[in-house]
Amino acid sequence: KKRAGTAGACKAVVAVMRTHTGREEVQEKACHAMYELIFGDAANKTRAVHASGIEAVLAALHAHLRSARVQEYAFMALGELTSGTIAGNKTRAGKAGAFEA
Repeated sequence: KKRAGTAGACKAVVAVMRTHTGREEVQEKACHAMYELIFGDAANKTRAVHASGIEAVLAALHAHLRSARVQEYAFMALGELTSGTIAGNKTRAGKAGAFEA
């Protein structure tokens, strides 16, 4: 997990999410991958936030409202991205539309 993070996995996941916004399966897998990368890893969480991971996850959430799997993994990732002590993550999520989700 750490090696993947330092190799740019968080940034790559966000790039895939931006490239394939309309593809439900891609968004599902990407949200799940994001969650796995950041769960319990503060450095990867920071990398994901800096790569606009919050915004990418929220975009998936809004774009695939009828997909239970996208919703499940997106909320898991969003919960992890906004938990803890990284200053401003909750505010950033709010500005990106988290409260509308």
